[in-house]
Amino acid sequence: MTAARRRTVLCIGMRETVALNLSNLFQKENWQVLFLGKNPGTYEGARTYQVDVMEEGAAQVFQVQKPNLLLVNLRAAQGPDTAAHLERILSLAEKSKVDRILLISGAEVFAPGTQDATEELAPNPAEEHGQLLARLEALALAWKKYSKLKLTILRVPEVYGPGKRAQSGFIGSFFRAVAGNTLMPRCDQEYPRDFLATQDLFYGIIQLLQRDYQGDLLHLGTGQGLTYDQFCQLAATFVPYLPKVDPDQFQPYGQAQLNSDRAAREIGWRAKQPLKTGLQSIYASLQEALRLEQENAEKRQHHSWQDRFNQERLPYAENVAGALLMLGFQYLQGDTVSSLTGFDLCYVYIAVMGLLYGQRQALIAVLFSVLIFARRMLVLDSTLLTLLYLPQHLIHLVSYAFVGMVTAYFREEENFKLAAAKWQEKHDQEKYAFLRNLFEENVQVKDQLYRQIVYSDDSIGRLYYILQKLDSAEPENLYTQTAVVTAEILNVENVIIYVVSHNRQYLRQKVRVGQDTLKQSRSLKVADYPYLKSVLAGKSLFVNRELSANAPDLAAPILYQGQVWAVIQVYDLNFDQWSLYQQNLLSITARLVSSSLARAYAWELETQKARCLPGTRILKEAEFAKIREEYRKRRELQRDYAIKLLEVAAPQGGDYEQLDTLLEGKTRAEDFIGLWENKAWVLLPDCTEATLKLVRDRLEKAGLRTGESRDIL
Repeated sequence: MTAARRRTVLCIGMRETVALNLSNLFQKENWQVLFLGKNPGTYEGARTYQVDVMEEGAAQVFQVQKPNLLLVNLRAAQGPDTAAHLERILSLAEKSKVDRILLISGAEVFAPGTQDATEELAPNPAEEHGQLLARLEALALAWKKYSKLKLTILRVPEVYGPGKRAQSGFIGSFFRAVAGNTLMPRCDQEYPRDFLATQDLFYGIIQLLQRDYQGDLLHLGTGQGLTYDQFCQLAATFVPYLPKVDPDQFQPYGQAQLNSDRAAREIGWRAKQPLKTGLQSIYASLQEALRLEQENAEKRQHHSWQDRFNQERLPYAENVAGALLMLGFQYLQGDTVSSLTGFDLCYVYIAVMGLLYGQRQALIAVLFSVLIFARRMLVLDSTLLTLLYLPQHLIHLVSYAFVGMVTAYFREEENFKLAAAKWQEKHDQEKYAFLRNLFEENVQVKDQLYRQIVYSDDSIGRLYYILQKLDSAEPENLYTQTAVVTAEILNVENVIIYVVSHNRQYLRQKVRVGQDTLKQSRSLKVADYPYLKSVLAGKSLFVNRELSANAPDLAAPILYQGQVWAVIQVYDLNFDQWSLYQQNLLSITARLVSSSLARAYAWELETQKARCLPGTRILKEAEFAKIREEYRKRRELQRDYAIKLLEVAAPQGGDYEQLDTLLEGKTRAEDFIGLWENKAWVLLPDCTEATLKLVRDRLEKAGLRTGESRDIL
């Protein structure tokens, strides 16, 4: 059976908490969840693509994923390019043939204080963000009108959900102020504001898809908005204190109240989640997140003091140590110039600090070196004016600065290269992550198509199954697999394969499958069966339309080198199997068998010398073992199929060429002669005890002694 394709939802512009909850809810319903955007975030079980919708990578995501549902949050739109972004999203959705598109807008398209806002009410935004949403809605509806997109705009109030991610909107500001004990912007207290849980939003999306709602607009709201004072009274029942208000800052609170009667009527939706329970969950999650953050901060503070010292304070400490070293050298020698080399060691000190730590430490080292040099001049009864007026002193001081700047330049250049390399590495990692996501998706698609082909019952799946079964170079195995494949592909129980004799006058039964095939003849004379004359002469499929009792229901020839080599006969078809479809299946199976049989016989002819003893038809022991194994497998298919092994003594001296000559014409075409346990044996397929006795008598009359006989079980 073909497994149902897992549905895919692609989310764009979703904010963290809403995205987290929707991701979890969609995954519970066995949806594959994808997020796309510049900073889409990471969510357990979901796949994220960190790519802007305007980039080429977004088009590749749409082409590869072909999402069933596209979920776009218009409320996250900001900036002058929002219309172009929406155009791009809808264009990609049209090209990739997305099944459904849901655009999430908000109550901001109506003026605050608007009561009972229905879908028929024209937008009248009072704020800039509401005006932007109204323009985007108009653009989306124009796309729907002039394209084949199945698009619906969902207008919702502020959406909230439990979780440790940052909340957005008024609820986010309120609980951030509570958690941080900070001031909250002043809010208007005249109009109410509605709040919708992410569970109710998800329930509305699922109901919309199940009821196949095709309308342009749909409102989802509780209809139970709260004023600012009412919200504070509700929050005061579970928070320790209410945040204080900053009178110098203002945050809009009031919103229009959406009418959800159409959602109740068309898709059977009603909001179910109580606001107080949701807020308590948010507050509990926030407290837990703050506790974990505080514990992590304490751990970082405890373990990172040494790192901070190494990164921030160690360079200054080393600089001071270097200055003290130069000062000590001057004190011991009377000058920083080495008496052995005549070289001022302050240059080395400045160069080391510049090369190790860059411009800041190099300039500090220059300053220390100037002070050390000035001290030496003062000890020699010079004045500070001589440092500036005597050229040799002034050049010496300038050389300090020159060494410091040159060495610092090399360090800064190296730092710039490292920063550029890190930026490039980060950029490459993002590209790699994106390409890896695409690769994994391609592998999933490939695996899915593979499973569909291998396990499906359609025509491609059946062809694949036939080719897989007929992938053999052994003719005997091909006959066995042909019977099995025909029975399974046509869903029948009784199948016989007959092999045509060399003189083309008889057909000998080669393989049979099904209990009812026991009553069929082991050998058929072509002259006695008109349908066989037709099959052999016309090399075409036979259909028993007259329902003759002396003919199979279906018969198909297996061709080799332009001649009918064998015939597949099918018996006892059900009434609903008498169809052209079944005939085509049998005809295709026969042609595929013919192709495989030609390869097998060509292989057998090429390897005849390697398989048989020199100058004989007697199979070597290894090749004879393969034949016995093939017949053992055939025996498993048909338990009443008796297979005998008859020992034949070779003439004196073990002359197998003479034995082969004596056996010629004394065995049937389907019999095999081979070595086993250093003895010659004749393998007799479909051989009863009576047939075995006849074979013994025939061989003894020809002067051949026979020994024991064995059954292949």
